[in-house]
Amino acid sequence: MTTHEDVLEPRDPDARSTTALPNMEVTAQALACSLPGDELQQRAMDNSTLFASAGARRALPDGAELEFTGDDGTAHAVLHFALAERRCCKELTFEIAFVPDHSAVRLRIRGTGPQVDGIRAWTETAAQHQG
Repeated sequence: MTTHEDVLEPRDPDARSTTALPNMEVTAQALACSLPGDELQQRAMDNSTLFASAGARRALPDGAELEFTGDDGTAHAVLHFALAERRCCKELTFEIAFVPDHSAVRLRIRGTGPQVDGIRAWTETAAQHQG
């Protein structure tokens, strides 16, 4: 039997949302983010753009996975994201994986306890805002 965790869900490129960015102060607290408010808002905008470019996403038991095209520019953007976020979200784990034919790059963001819901809200709501 296939579960939600087993299937990458393609993002509907035609989907539009008027949802505002998540309350970044609340999300930052759940994720133990240490950025001050002005930097937090800038990172939120940058992350929304990246998350919106994900072609598929799925919930993991301990976070979320986003799948992007495997081109060099996107791979660099995903790496830049992980390098920047590891400085302020020290409690989270960031994993980058390339599928065997290198046509896609997957970003996994993992946490524990209340961080899990924060990670899912962060990746979903931010992407929907841009979508």
